[in-house]
Amino acid sequence: MNKKQSCLIIAGEKSGEEHAESFLPSLINELPEYQFYGLGGERFNKLGVDLIADLSELSTWGITGALKKIPFYLKLLDQVVEEVKKRETKVAILIDYQGFNLKLAEKISPLGVKVLYYVAPQAWGWKPWRVKKLINFTHTLFTIIPFEKKWFQDRGVQKVISAPHPIYINHLDKKKNFKRESLSLNNKKEINILLLPGSRNSEVRTLLPLMIETLQKLKVKYTQISSTLIKSPSVKEKYYDIYSDEIDHIKNNENLIEELKTADLCIAASGTVTLFAAFFYLPTVVIYKTDLFTSLVIRTLQIYHGPAALSNIFLDQSYVYPELIQEDATSAQLLYQVDNFIFDYQKYRDTIERLQKIDLKMKGEGISIKEYMLAEISKSYED
Repeated sequence: MNKKQSCLIIAGEKSGEEHAESFLPSLINELPEYQFYGLGGERFNKLGVDLIADLSELSTWGITGALKKIPFYLKLLDQVVEEVKKRETKVAILIDYQGFNLKLAEKISPLGVKVLYYVAPQAWGWKPWRVKKLINFTHTLFTIIPFEKKWFQDRGVQKVISAPHPIYINHLDKKKNFKRESLSLNNKKEINILLLPGSRNSEVRTLLPLMIETLQKLKVKYTQISSTLIKSPSVKEKYYDIYSDEIDHIKNNENLIEELKTADLCIAASGTVTLFAAFFYLPTVVIYKTDLFTSLVIRTLQIYHGPAALSNIFLDQSYVYPELIQEDATSAQLLYQVDNFIFDYQKYRDTIERLQKIDLKMKGEGISIKEYMLAEISKSYED
């Protein structure tokens, strides 16, 4: 063989890298003759993935931000396609990042590349026409939300696998013997509130001030409030530094699991991190706010009108976690919801009980994704 066997892997966001942790280290270890290359960040770099572009270059927020970066994305798309041709790549693992990855799948599938699409686009929420691209340009679609497999199969996607969620695969062992205790003002010296304001600069810039304002009001009302903020490596330090005097503890992302287990309450940006909180049965208030233009476009195009937080979607599309989205995302509303958890013992206890259903929802259908991908990558170069 003239060219070294290769596998393209695309993770355009930090959450995509986190998803890949459930299979990529094993693939690299068991396929030492392959060169893995593509888009990612610090995690991929440490694993030896040959990066065409870094996550820091890809980060954007909202439709307005994405529109400004269209020329960059188009150039990057062409660059990736040229690499696929140059390396004679026959298999690609595309993780989430649907705007970019669906266009990429459309370009490389006709070149004979087997596309393994991990984390299905949320076509059930908006842009349902994306299903056609999945039918035409993907070999296997991996879903990680319970109802998605049937939804996509009913619309013609042939090969769909309900995968165990990466959080379940990567962190189940950390729940061994773990039990979430009820919150009581009478027996707690401190009420530990965990702040998770997001992994994008724009998210933190918008949401952290609301969290800090709420925290200040809580500390006036309750003397035993303690706060911990988890920083994202993809967010500029300046957005955290201006609030350093307001927060008791600021920790790096590596401490997330430990803090989820020891916190009493959480305020989190809507996203994958809400599923982390649910996985460790942590009562949480979910908050999110984007620019007005993005909000209007989403509301115009969306066909799904249920909960926004992944944790709530997993739990039978019910509002286990209170959600404060767009105009509801105010410090007054946030204070009200957090205060409810602190003051209402039964609400706190009931929330923990409802969250304990999350494990079953995250298990998938029991197929080893790593073994499936190993087999498909190997077959690609045998054909």
